[in-house]
Amino acid sequence: MPGAGKTYWAHLLSAAYGLPFIDMDAYIENWQQECVSELFATYGEDWFRKCEHEALMQIINTQPHDTIVACGGGTPVFHGNMDLMNKTGCTIYLRTSLSTLRDRVSANEDRPLFHVVDIETRLHDILAARISIYEQAEYILDTENLSTANFAQIISSCTSQH
Repeated sequence: MPGAGKTYWAHLLSAAYGLPFIDMDAYIENWQQECVSELFATYGEDWFRKCEHEALMQIINTQPHDTIVACGGGTPVFHGNMDLMNKTGCTIYLRTSLSTLRDRVSANEDRPLFHVVDIETRLHDILAARISIYEQAEYILDTENLSTANFAQIISSCTSQH
């Protein structure tokens, strides 16, 4: 979900385990030479989701297997991306409470899906629509008491099998 801490944890894990790291939003911004919020505003969500799928394919086809990728909250939901990610790497769903997501998303005005008055209702609706996809992840971690140690076994397992 947006605000779950995907980029934050990916940075920490990359440093802790010496693995390369890619943030998909930054990858897309570099590739398209525009920020995600501008891409959404200019081309719409459908276009962005296709672009996101292309970026995922590029990352899968060009990066070393043991690369940590922080995808956007919608990435797994569109264009069969969750199946693709599960087939080509280890996936982790960072399950986060709605109140924590609300606090984090409210603090960031640059999130295109949250230019609404009632952020908590919007988050609830997004989660309800996406939860069945998110729960297809290979690993599900609750973020309330997360530390880098929680990832040790997952990283070990993922780097040895891929």
